[in-house]
Amino acid sequence: MSPPPAGALPAATPSSVPSTAQGPDSTSTQHIGTMDVSATQTEQTRQDLELKLQELIECLLELSITVYDFQNESGSIVHQKIQELITQLSDIEGFKDKLEMMVPWEVLSYIEDGKNPDLFSKTFVEAVAGENQFTNGKITALKASGSFGSLSFEAALSQNLESSFPEETGAYSAILQEVANGSVDPGVPESSHNS
Repeated sequence: MSPPPAGALPAATPSSVPSTAQGPDSTSTQHIGTMDVSATQTEQTRQDLELKLQELIECLLELSITVYDFQNESGSIVHQKIQELITQLSDIEGFKDKLEMMVPWEVLSYIEDGKNPDLFSKTFVEAVAGENQFTNGKITALKASGSFGSLSFEAALSQNLESSFPEETGAYSAILQEVANGSVDPGVPESSHNS
């Protein structure tokens, strides 16, 4: 096949030309395919970054061993390991524009304190589970009829408000009745209804 003449448009490929035989769902299928490719690329980039971080840790370990057992002859080895470390850090910096990941500051502080970042996840999950149980307990207590005799919390609250504030409760009930009948728009202030 000969190359196209200068200035000619490239030939359309089957994937770039929309087909009317594909049906109305073809656009969403293509969009989902694009999302899958993007997710796969992001996962591959994340795995590449993880590999580079492992290489960096290995380089740091080798450098620390070399420095610990330092002898006059190992000066060139230390220099070589430092150059490798700089290259590794440069490679890792190249990933900053390829990944959109959010890392909580608390995780970084765990790492700085020499703690395992998985402890942050464990602590966070335990705290959320505890809050969830506490909230569910409150909801259950408010729904239970035994807490207020034979009344629900809402009925007991209404009864106590009515006995403590009879005038306000009467006005509130009148407003609710007007809204229920549709004679008053609940979003419009009462002063505008009278004018």
